[in-house]
Amino acid sequence: MNVGQLILNALGLRNDTRVPYPARHDHRAEPHLVPIGRDIEAGWTNYWDMRRQPHALIAGTSNGGKTILQYAILRHWVDSGAFARIAVCDPKMVDFLAAKHLPGVGLYVTLPEIAAAVRGFRNASDQRYERTFAAGRRNYIDEIILNEGRLGLLVDEIQDVTLKEAGLTKGSEDWEINQLRQQISTDLRLAGSKGRASGAHLALATQHPSVDVVTTGIKAVTEFRCYFRTDETAANMVLHAPAAASLPDIPGRALVGPRGILRETQVFLTEPDEFDTWAASR
Repeated sequence: MNVGQLILNALGLRNDTRVPYPARHDHRAEPHLVPIGRDIEAGWTNYWDMRRQPHALIAGTSNGGKTILQYAILRHWVDSGAFARIAVCDPKMVDFLAAKHLPGVGLYVTLPEIAAAVRGFRNASDQRYERTFAAGRRNYIDEIILNEGRLGLLVDEIQDVTLKEAGLTKGSEDWEINQLRQQISTDLRLAGSKGRASGAHLALATQHPSVDVVTTGIKAVTEFRCYFRTDETAANMVLHAPAAASLPDIPGRALVGPRGILRETQVFLTEPDEFDTWAASR
Protein backbone atom coordinates (compact mmCIF):
# COMPACT_ATOMS: atom_id res chain seq x y z
CA MET A 1 0.00 0.00 0.00
CA ASN A 2 1.50 3.34 -1.02
CA VAL A 3 1.56 6.61 0.93
CA GLY A 4 -1.42 8.00 -0.99
CA GLN A 5 -3.55 4.99 -0.08
CA LEU A 6 -2.52 5.20 3.58
CA ILE A 7 -3.47 8.88 3.72
CA LEU A 8 -6.82 8.32 2.03
CA ASN A 9 -7.65 5.37 4.26
CA ALA A 10 -6.61 7.24 7.38
CA LEU A 11 -8.83 10.16 6.48
CA GLY A 12 -11.69 7.88 5.52
CA LEU A 13 -11.67 9.23 1.97
CA ARG A 14 -11.20 6.05 -0.07
CA ASN A 15 -14.92 5.32 0.01
CA ASP A 16 -16.01 8.95 0.11
CA THR A 17 -18.75 9.69 -2.42
CA ARG A 18 -18.87 13.42 -1.81
CA VAL A 19 -15.76 15.09 -3.15
CA PRO A 20 -16.88 18.70 -3.65
CA TYR A 21 -16.18 20.50 -6.88
CA PRO A 22 -13.07 22.74 -6.44
CA ALA A 23 -14.82 26.09 -6.12
CA ARG A 24 -11.53 28.03 -5.98
CA HIS A 25 -9.96 26.38 -9.01
CA ASP A 26 -8.60 28.98 -11.46
CA HIS A 27 -10.19 27.77 -14.70
CA ARG A 28 -8.69 30.62 -16.73
CA ALA A 29 -5.09 29.88 -15.73
CA GLU A 30 -5.00 26.57 -17.62
CA PRO A 31 -8.14 26.44 -19.77
CA HIS A 32 -7.05 23.23 -21.49
CA LEU A 33 -7.13 21.27 -18.20
CA VAL A 34 -10.59 20.12 -17.07
CA PRO A 35 -10.63 19.06 -13.37
CA ILE A 36 -12.36 15.66 -13.24
CA GLY A 37 -11.94 14.27 -9.74
CA ARG A 38 -9.66 12.99 -7.00
CA ASP A 39 -7.29 10.12 -7.70
CA ILE A 40 -8.10 7.23 -5.35
CA GLU A 41 -4.54 5.93 -5.14
CA ALA A 42 -2.54 9.16 -5.02
CA GLY A 43 -5.04 11.73 -3.74
CA TRP A 44 -4.23 14.32 -6.39
CA THR A 45 -6.64 15.84 -8.91
CA ASN A 46 -6.98 14.07 -12.24
CA TYR A 47 -7.53 16.26 -15.29
CA TRP A 48 -8.73 15.93 -18.85
CA ASP A 49 -5.99 17.55 -20.93
CA MET A 50 -7.83 18.79 -24.01
CA ARG A 51 -4.61 19.64 -25.83
CA ARG A 52 -3.47 16.04 -25.80
CA GLN A 53 -6.89 14.36 -25.90
CA PRO A 54 -9.37 16.77 -27.52
CA HIS A 55 -12.42 14.52 -27.12
CA ALA A 56 -13.87 12.48 -24.25
CA LEU A 57 -16.02 9.37 -23.99
CA ILE A 58 -18.12 8.91 -20.84
CA ALA A 59 -19.75 5.51 -20.31
CA GLY A 60 -21.38 3.51 -17.54
CA THR A 61 -24.67 2.25 -16.20
CA SER A 62 -27.47 4.50 -14.99
CA ASN A 63 -26.93 6.43 -11.73
CA GLY A 64 -23.19 5.89 -11.88
CA GLY A 65 -22.26 9.55 -12.05
CA LYS A 66 -22.19 10.47 -15.75
CA THR A 67 -24.37 13.56 -15.31
CA ILE A 68 -22.22 14.77 -12.40
CA LEU A 69 -19.14 14.47 -14.61
CA GLN A 70 -20.82 16.34 -17.45
CA TYR A 71 -21.67 19.14 -15.02
CA ALA A 72 -17.97 19.35 -14.12
CA ILE A 73 -16.95 19.53 -17.78
CA LEU A 74 -19.54 22.18 -18.61
CA ARG A 75 -18.59 24.27 -15.58
CA HIS A 76 -14.98 24.33 -16.70
CA TRP A 77 -15.81 25.08 -20.33
CA VAL A 78 -17.87 28.09 -19.28
CA ASP A 79 -15.65 29.40 -16.46
CA SER A 80 -12.42 29.01 -18.45
CA GLY A 81 -13.52 31.80 -20.80
CA ALA A 82 -11.81 29.88 -23.60
CA PHE A 83 -14.95 28.73 -25.43
CA ALA A 84 -16.74 30.90 -27.98
CA ARG A 85 -19.65 28.49 -28.44
CA ILE A 86 -20.89 25.46 -26.54
CA ALA A 87 -23.72 23.18 -27.64
CA VAL A 88 -25.38 20.94 -25.04
CA CYS A 89 -27.51 18.13 -26.44
CA ASP A 90 -29.86 16.61 -23.88
CA PRO A 91 -32.36 14.15 -25.41
CA LYS A 92 -33.73 13.39 -21.91
CA MET A 93 -34.71 17.08 -21.74
CA VAL A 94 -34.31 17.47 -17.97
CA ASP A 95 -30.72 17.25 -16.73
CA PHE A 96 -29.36 20.39 -18.39
CA LEU A 97 -32.30 22.80 -18.33
CA ALA A 98 -30.22 25.38 -16.46
CA ALA A 99 -27.71 25.42 -19.33
CA LYS A 100 -30.04 27.52 -21.45
CA HIS A 101 -29.30 30.47 -19.16
CA LEU A 102 -25.54 30.26 -19.70
CA PRO A 103 -23.84 32.80 -21.97
CA GLY A 104 -22.54 31.30 -25.19
CA VAL A 105 -24.33 28.00 -24.56
CA GLY A 106 -27.12 26.52 -26.67
CA LEU A 107 -29.40 23.76 -25.34
CA TYR A 108 -30.86 21.28 -27.83
CA VAL A 109 -33.32 18.54 -26.86
CA THR A 110 -35.28 17.26 -29.86
CA LEU A 111 -33.72 15.02 -32.50
CA PRO A 112 -33.96 17.65 -35.30
CA GLU A 113 -32.45 20.28 -32.98
CA ILE A 114 -29.62 17.97 -32.00
CA ALA A 115 -28.94 17.00 -35.62
CA ALA A 116 -28.71 20.69 -36.54
CA ALA A 117 -26.43 21.46 -33.58
CA VAL A 118 -24.04 18.62 -34.40
CA ARG A 119 -23.98 19.60 -38.09
CA GLY A 120 -23.32 23.22 -37.09
CA PHE A 121 -20.45 22.12 -34.84
CA ARG A 122 -18.92 20.08 -37.66
CA ASN A 123 -19.32 22.93 -40.14
CA ALA A 124 -17.72 25.45 -37.77
CA SER A 125 -14.73 23.15 -37.36
CA ASP A 126 -14.45 22.59 -41.12
CA GLN A 127 -14.60 26.33 -41.78
CA ARG A 128 -11.54 26.85 -39.62
CA TYR A 129 -9.60 24.51 -41.85
CA GLU A 130 -10.91 26.21 -44.98
CA ARG A 131 -9.88 29.63 -43.68
CA THR A 132 -6.43 28.29 -42.80
CA PHE A 133 -6.03 26.87 -46.32
CA ALA A 134 -7.10 30.21 -47.80
CA ALA A 135 -4.57 32.04 -45.61
CA GLY A 136 -1.80 29.76 -46.82
CA ARG A 137 -0.22 29.45 -43.37
CA ARG A 138 -0.20 26.27 -41.26
CA ASN A 139 -0.30 28.15 -37.94
CA TYR A 140 -3.22 30.37 -38.97
CA ILE A 141 -5.65 27.94 -37.33
CA ASP A 142 -3.85 28.50 -34.01
CA GLU A 143 -4.50 32.22 -34.40
CA ILE A 144 -8.19 31.51 -35.00
CA ILE A 145 -8.42 29.49 -31.78
CA LEU A 146 -6.56 32.16 -29.83
CA ASN A 147 -8.62 35.07 -31.17
CA GLU A 148 -12.04 33.43 -31.56
CA GLY A 149 -12.07 30.77 -28.86
CA ARG A 150 -12.70 27.05 -28.74
CA LEU A 151 -15.86 25.15 -29.65
CA GLY A 152 -17.55 22.62 -27.37
CA LEU A 153 -20.16 19.94 -28.02
CA LEU A 154 -21.56 17.89 -25.14
CA VAL A 155 -23.96 15.09 -26.09
CA ASP A 156 -25.71 13.13 -23.34
CA GLU A 157 -27.10 9.64 -24.06
CA ILE A 158 -25.65 9.32 -27.55
CA GLN A 159 -27.53 6.05 -28.02
CA ASP A 160 -30.79 8.02 -28.15
CA VAL A 161 -29.58 10.12 -31.09
CA THR A 162 -27.37 7.70 -33.04
CA LEU A 163 -28.81 4.18 -32.62
CA LYS A 164 -30.74 3.17 -35.73
CA GLU A 165 -33.57 0.67 -36.15
CA ALA A 166 -33.53 -2.01 -38.84
CA GLY A 167 -36.21 -3.00 -41.33
CA LEU A 168 -37.98 0.34 -41.71
CA THR A 169 -39.94 1.36 -44.81
CA LYS A 170 -38.26 4.09 -46.82
CA GLY A 171 -40.18 7.36 -46.56
CA SER A 172 -41.91 6.46 -43.28
CA GLU A 173 -41.63 8.71 -40.24
CA ASP A 174 -39.40 6.19 -38.47
CA TRP A 175 -37.21 5.94 -41.56
CA GLU A 176 -36.76 9.72 -41.52
CA ILE A 177 -35.76 9.51 -37.86
CA ASN A 178 -33.20 6.88 -38.79
CA GLN A 179 -31.78 9.21 -41.42
CA LEU A 180 -31.30 11.94 -38.81
CA ARG A 181 -29.58 9.48 -36.48
CA GLN A 182 -27.28 8.38 -39.28
CA GLN A 183 -26.46 12.03 -40.00
CA ILE A 184 -25.64 12.68 -36.35
CA SER A 185 -23.44 9.59 -36.14
CA THR A 186 -21.52 10.56 -39.27
CA ASP A 187 -21.12 14.19 -38.22
CA LEU A 188 -19.81 13.22 -34.78
CA ARG A 189 -17.23 10.93 -36.30
CA LEU A 190 -16.07 13.47 -38.90
CA ALA A 191 -16.06 16.39 -36.46
CA GLY A 192 -14.06 14.31 -34.02
CA SER A 193 -11.44 13.39 -36.58
CA LYS A 194 -10.68 17.07 -37.27
CA GLY A 195 -11.28 18.59 -33.86
CA ARG A 196 -7.74 18.12 -32.57
CA ALA A 197 -6.31 20.96 -34.65
CA SER A 198 -9.36 23.22 -34.90
CA GLY A 199 -10.00 23.76 -31.20
CA ALA A 200 -13.30 21.85 -31.31
CA HIS A 201 -13.99 19.45 -28.43
CA LEU A 202 -16.49 16.61 -28.00
CA ALA A 203 -17.78 15.10 -24.75
CA LEU A 204 -19.98 12.09 -25.54
CA ALA A 205 -21.86 10.15 -22.85
CA THR A 206 -23.87 6.92 -22.82
CA GLN A 207 -25.40 4.56 -20.28
CA HIS A 208 -25.59 1.81 -22.94
CA PRO A 209 -22.00 1.11 -23.99
CA SER A 210 -22.81 -1.53 -26.61
CA VAL A 211 -20.99 -2.14 -29.90
CA ASP A 212 -23.81 -0.38 -31.75
CA VAL A 213 -23.38 2.79 -29.67
CA VAL A 214 -19.68 2.94 -28.83
CA THR A 215 -18.59 2.19 -32.36
CA THR A 216 -15.08 1.80 -33.66
CA GLY A 217 -15.37 5.30 -35.14
CA ILE A 218 -16.39 6.84 -31.81
CA LYS A 219 -13.61 5.06 -29.93
CA ALA A 220 -11.06 6.16 -32.51
CA VAL A 221 -11.71 9.87 -31.96
CA THR A 222 -12.30 9.90 -28.18
CA GLU A 223 -8.87 9.49 -26.61
CA PHE A 224 -9.87 10.55 -23.09
CA ARG A 225 -12.02 8.00 -21.27
CA CYS A 226 -14.27 8.17 -18.22
CA TYR A 227 -15.73 4.75 -17.44
CA PHE A 228 -18.14 4.25 -14.57
CA ARG A 229 -19.23 0.83 -13.31
CA THR A 230 -20.66 -1.35 -16.05
CA ASP A 231 -21.29 -5.03 -16.79
CA GLU A 232 -18.53 -7.44 -17.76
CA THR A 233 -19.58 -7.71 -21.41
CA ALA A 234 -19.41 -3.95 -21.96
CA ALA A 235 -16.23 -3.60 -19.91
CA ASN A 236 -14.37 -6.36 -21.74
CA MET A 237 -15.81 -6.47 -25.25
CA VAL A 238 -16.73 -2.83 -25.89
CA LEU A 239 -14.71 -0.53 -23.64
CA HIS A 240 -11.67 -2.83 -23.35
CA ALA A 241 -11.39 -1.87 -19.70
CA PRO A 242 -12.09 -5.00 -17.61
CA ALA A 243 -11.62 -3.09 -14.34
CA ALA A 244 -14.80 -1.09 -15.08
CA ALA A 245 -16.84 -4.18 -14.18
CA SER A 246 -15.22 -4.47 -10.76
CA LEU A 247 -15.41 -0.84 -9.68
CA PRO A 248 -17.01 -0.45 -6.24
CA ASP A 249 -20.70 0.39 -6.33
CA ILE A 250 -20.05 3.99 -5.30
CA PRO A 251 -21.72 6.85 -7.19
CA GLY A 252 -19.13 8.95 -8.96
CA ARG A 253 -16.41 6.27 -8.93
CA ALA A 254 -14.83 5.91 -12.37
CA LEU A 255 -11.78 4.92 -14.36
CA VAL A 256 -10.41 8.14 -15.82
CA GLY A 257 -7.56 9.04 -18.14
CA PRO A 258 -6.12 8.78 -21.63
CA ARG A 259 -6.83 5.62 -23.57
CA GLY A 260 -4.85 2.78 -21.97
CA ILE A 261 -3.85 4.77 -18.84
CA LEU A 262 -6.94 4.74 -16.64
CA ARG A 263 -6.87 5.64 -12.95
CA GLU A 264 -9.58 5.02 -10.38
CA THR A 265 -11.06 8.41 -9.55
CA GLN A 266 -13.85 9.90 -7.45
CA VAL A 267 -15.50 12.45 -9.72
CA PHE A 268 -16.03 15.92 -8.28
CA LEU A 269 -19.59 16.25 -7.04
CA THR A 270 -21.96 18.89 -8.37
CA GLU A 271 -25.52 18.34 -7.16
CA PRO A 272 -28.29 19.29 -9.61
CA ASP A 273 -29.40 22.18 -7.38
CA GLU A 274 -25.81 23.37 -7.14
CA PHE A 275 -25.48 23.24 -10.93
CA ASP A 276 -28.68 25.27 -11.31
CA THR A 277 -27.42 27.87 -8.82
CA TRP A 278 -24.04 28.07 -10.57
CA ALA A 279 -25.71 28.48 -14.00
CA ALA A 280 -28.03 31.21 -12.73
CA SER A 281 -25.04 33.17 -11.41
CA ARG A 282 -23.26 33.29 -14.76
